[in-house]
Amino acid sequence: RGLWFPLETLQAVALCLRHGFVIRDPEAIERLATTDLLVIESSSALERTELELDAIQAFPGIAEEDLLRFADAAFHDLDDERAAVLHHLCRERRIAPLGVQPVEFATDVTLLHGNDCIKVGDLGTRSSESSKPHNPRNPGRTELEAADSLMVGINGRVAGLIHFRRSARLEAASTLQRLRSKRNVHIGIISNQSLPTLAALGASLGADFLLGDLTPDDRIRLLQDCRQRGFKVAYVGDCRVDPRIVAQAHVAISLVECEIHDLDDDPAPIRLLHPRLFKLGELWDIASVHQRRLKIAHRYALLPNLLCIAGAFVWGFTSLTSVVVTNLGTYGVYLRTASSIRSLERQIFRSLNLRPCLRRENPPSGVLPGTRRRTS
Repeated sequence: RGLWFPLETLQAVALCLRHGFVIRDPEAIERLATTDLLVIESSSALERTELELDAIQAFPGIAEEDLLRFADAAFHDLDDERAAVLHHLCRERRIAPLGVQPVEFATDVTLLHGNDCIKVGDLGTRSSESSKPHNPRNPGRTELEAADSLMVGINGRVAGLIHFRRSARLEAASTLQRLRSKRNVHIGIISNQSLPTLAALGASLGADFLLGDLTPDDRIRLLQDCRQRGFKVAYVGDCRVDPRIVAQAHVAISLVECEIHDLDDDPAPIRLLHPRLFKLGELWDIASVHQRRLKIAHRYALLPNLLCIAGAFVWGFTSLTSVVVTNLGTYGVYLRTASSIRSLERQIFRSLNLRPCLRRENPPSGVLPGTRRRTS
């Protein structure tokens, strides 16, 4: 069945996998680009707060900028939320990239820069008050664990420490705002909890509507009503609870963390391996780019045929000439797409070639190669 899909779709599926999405139905990517309503099932992922820098401890003779540059280079290709924080800090402070790739992923990530051997690894979670996470709905709760601090070593000596903490900003808020403004997608949050419980969360996320005390049958009726009103709904939640959700939604995205061997139990066409809602923005970006590329590819494919029709009436193209023109046009479209795919393959190969030993210990069976799991 995969041979029926364009090469552009193959590239989009591979790109989704790099960002932590398993695509079980390639047509779901095209449907996602046309959705205008996002319905999110309430979960702990909605309450997750953003990670931010807490403090940098640079030892004598070492600059803070160097610590950030080394840590950013080490974590650049890792599926670790601290990588995004480090990259943002380097860009904000206009710190030039180190320009080297890690040579070893073990207990620490090892870099070779000039004559220096640099190692970046987990230090552990701080017990200070500043590292405790903040919950906007209830400041007294500290459900989320603070991220591990990083230790940077140069030539066998500790050069400095980088500490992180949870902020008061909801991680999903900026992503949902961008989907609303850039993609013109309306946002709704539903839950089996009471509506007053959801009120504070919905206000923080800027949701367009909230629905509480919903049973599984209520959710199905909601999706049916949306379809009758002409809305194309992207449903985000645990689709294993009721498989009817997949049939009623325009596209369903499962948001429950699990291992690869559990994927067969989930009917959703799109599966997010880690319940991080900020990744929805990346998924929409891929779907939007994929939609544009398909339109361009279709136009390129039509040009040779239009040229043959015009040539038959104006220049007297024979059947053999038409076959040559259409084949050349098809070959040109293939070369253009294949070149783009080869470029992506080189990026994926470089990433996967570095990641087999990312884990601190042997990976359990059924886990995708290239994904990173932190250990305490």
